[in-house]
Amino acid sequence: MMAILFMVISFVSSDIAWLRTSLASRIYGDIARSIALQIRMGLELHSNTTYILEYPIEAIAYEEYSIAIGNGSILKQRYDFLKYQQLNDSTIYVLVLSFDKIYHEIEAIETTNNVIIKYYNFTGPEFGSRALINIMITFYNDHIELGIVFNGVKRV
Repeated sequence: MMAILFMVISFVSSDIAWLRTSLASRIYGDIARSIALQIRMGLELHSNTTYILEYPIEAIAYEEYSIAIGNGSILKQRYDFLKYQQLNDSTIYVLVLSFDKIYHEIEAIETTNNVIIKYYNFTGPEFGSRALINIMITFYNDHIELGIVFNGVKRV
């Protein structure tokens, strides 16, 4: 009887772990694509603009998560699990990851211009899902400045 109970508990536990991994991949991927789309749309306007980045505070089972925005070298320096991936320095990436860094999804934003990323009011590139972030896009003759500005914490 104990063996059957152990088998049932093992099966349920593995099923829950698979479900959590599957949901994390889908939800974090959706959040990364949404943030990347917001930045991409701002870049495609071809005019100086500032707007608030929109994303949910909680993702899976009421857990907060982290977001990082940067180019390939910035993200590779910060995250060991990205060191051997082919990340380009001329591409902007949005990385969404759990606080324990077990689950993560990354989305690329291809750019044709030279984009310089600057972080204001925090050291960057990572911020929590409760952060209130403004995106400032400024066009210059030879480059685009993508400013990521920490403006406080979202209230629930």
